[in-house]
Amino acid sequence: MESSHSVLHQLSERASRYSPCLDGRVRRSEGGPSLRVGGSALVYHGTLIPEGSEVAIKIPRPALSGTEDEFTLKHIFREVHTWSKLRHENIVPMLGFSTQFDSTVSIISEWMPLGNAHDYVQNTEHDPRPLLEDVANGLYYLHGHELGPVVHGGLKGLDVMVSSDRRALLTDFGLSTLNISTFSMTVVREGGGTPRWMAPEFLDDGHASMASDVWAFGMTVLELFTRLMPFSDCPSLKGVMRRLMSGELPPRPATEVTQFRLTDTWWEICLSCWGRDPSSRPIMKDVVEKVKAAMYPTGATSLPQRTLPVEQGCYFPDSSHHQSVMEQSSVLGELCHRASAYGVILNSRINRTSGRNPFRGGNATVYHGTLIPDGTEVAIKTFRNAMWGSDTEIRRIFREVHVWSKLRHENVVRMLGISTEFDSTLSIISEWMSLGNAYTYVKNTENDPRPPVKDIASGLCYLHSYAAPTGPIVHGDLKGVRCLVYSFRI
Repeated sequence: MESSHSVLHQLSERASRYSPCLDGRVRRSEGGPSLRVGGSALVYHGTLIPEGSEVAIKIPRPALSGTEDEFTLKHIFREVHTWSKLRHENIVPMLGFSTQFDSTVSIISEWMPLGNAHDYVQNTEHDPRPLLEDVANGLYYLHGHELGPVVHGGLKGLDVMVSSDRRALLTDFGLSTLNISTFSMTVVREGGGTPRWMAPEFLDDGHASMASDVWAFGMTVLELFTRLMPFSDCPSLKGVMRRLMSGELPPRPATEVTQFRLTDTWWEICLSCWGRDPSSRPIMKDVVEKVKAAMYPTGATSLPQRTLPVEQGCYFPDSSHHQSVMEQSSVLGELCHRASAYGVILNSRINRTSGRNPFRGGNATVYHGTLIPDGTEVAIKTFRNAMWGSDTEIRRIFREVHVWSKLRHENVVRMLGISTEFDSTLSIISEWMSLGNAYTYVKNTENDPRPPVKDIASGLCYLHSYAAPTGPIVHGDLKGVRCLVYSFRI
C-alpha cells in the first residue's frame, strides 16, 4: 500500500486542477478561536497572506491523533471535490485547500464569526426561523444541483454556520455525495451522520439520500426551535435508535420552550419531513414553499426578523447645513424607513476607518470600515448630497438599494445592509474587496486577467438571466474599476 505521504501528494496534485492550493498563503492563528462544528474535524481560525482575510481551517481529527490513513485522505478529497462545485448564498464558500498543517490536507473556507446555528440560538433573542428558511434554500440548491443532486448526509445545527449578517450557510460536506466522475477515486461508503438526526432507513443501511436529508431538516427545525438536540429526554444513543426503529417520533415541545415561535404550520412541516416511508416525505422544493408560508402567512401583522443588535432608529449628527436639524431628521428618517424594506439597518454597527484614503467616483464615496463587534471588513458607499438632491436622484439611489438587495451570486459583491449614520446621508454597506478593482489588479503583470474576465462574464450572465420580480438586469456602466477582486474571484 502506498504511504499516506505519497497518496497525499498525488491527490493534492489532482485536486489542484479544480480548487486552489493555498500552501504558503494561510497562517493559522496561535491560540486563536476555533469553531464547534459537526463531523470528524476541528476547525481553526486563520488568515490569508498577504491580505489578512479571516479564514476557517478544517483539519480532520485522525490527523491530530496520528491515525490518518489512505481512506481518510481520499474521504477528505471527496469532500474537497464536492464542496468545490457549490456556489450559493446559503453554502459556506470554500476558498481552497492546504497540506501545510499537521501533515494532512486542510480545507480552507470563509470564517463565520458567529459560529454554528445550535450555539447561536441559545440566545433566545435570536429567532431561528430566518435561519431555517436559509437552511431550506441551501438544501434545495444541493438537491437541484446542475451537475446532479448533492446529498448532504449529515445535516444538524452544528453543520449550519451563521455569517456576520445573520445568514445561515451549510457546511461540513464530509458525508456528501455528488455523482459525477471528474474526480475519480475508490472510497468505500460507510455509515455516517448522527443518530438523533438520522432517518430510520439511514440507520438501517447507512445510505444517505435526499429523503434522509429532508428527515434531518425536520429534526434541525425541532433542534433550533427548542435549542436542544432531538430526543433530548433520552441520553442514550441506543435508546434513540430503538425509538426511531420502532417508529416513535419526538413529541411536540411546549410553546414556552420555543418562545411561542413553533406554530402549527411549523410543526406540520416537521411531521411531513418525518414520514416513515421515504417516498412519503416532501421534496425540498415543496419544503421551501411550506417554510415560506410559515414565515410569511397571509394577513400577518408581524414577520420573523433577523436579529441584529442595532437601533432601528436613525442617528443624526450635527450639521451646519442650511436646513434645520428637524428637517434633516425628517428626511433621514424617511430614507431610513423606506430603505429598511430592502436591507438590514446597520446603524451603530459600523466603524468607519479613519486615516484611510476613500475612493471617490460618480456620485458616491467608498470608505473602509468594520462591523461591530466581530470586526469584519466592510465597504461603506456614501452618496454625496443625497439628502439635498432632487427626487430623481433619491429614486435612483433607492433603485440601486432595491436591485442590489435582490442579488445573490458568487460574482456579485454582496450587500450587507444600509446605514444613515455617516455624513448625514444614506450609505450602502457591502463586503470589503481586499485586492481592489480589476483594472488596478492587472497592473501587476503576474496577475493573469483571464480568470477575472471569466468571472465578469459569469456575473453578467447572472444579471441578464435574472428572473422575477425585476426581470433581466442591465449593469449599464461596466468597466475595470467597477469589477472588484476578492481573494480568488471577481
